[in-house]
Amino acid sequence: MIKLNTQVSPTPVDIKYVTLYKKAMHIYALSRKLNENKLLIEFSGHPLQRFKIIEEVILLSIRLPYTIALAQTTPSYNTKLRTSNTILKSIESLKTHCTELKTLCLSNKDLSSMDNELHSFSTMFQKWRLILTQQN
Repeated sequence: MIKLNTQVSPTPVDIKYVTLYKKAMHIYALSRKLNENKLLIEFSGHPLQRFKIIEEVILLSIRLPYTIALAQTTPSYNTKLRTSNTILKSIESLKTHCTELKTLCLSNKDLSSMDNELHSFSTMFQKWRLILTQQN
């Protein structure tokens, strides 16, 4: 009898314990907090534009944990590269949107927290990406 599947499956990773995943979930929570913040609504000179930007921030931040989980658990090297590039673009877009929000309204604690978290997430992501792409 011939054995067809000779590959050993990689050890499963519980994604909930990956630090980058946790950080992405925290960024999503901060984006929701920005949406609920009434001070931004009161001081905003352009409420429609602010709502559009915050909506985009929420959409980008909700995709981060899913994309990290996909990259972490897929056996395909091409998928890992593609998803890590997607995460990188999302980080850049989130940083740009935070800058736009700062120009549209007064800076507040939640916006500063989001900016700080994005900076630390970006640093963690670069290290994670290097490890991820060397796993092949």
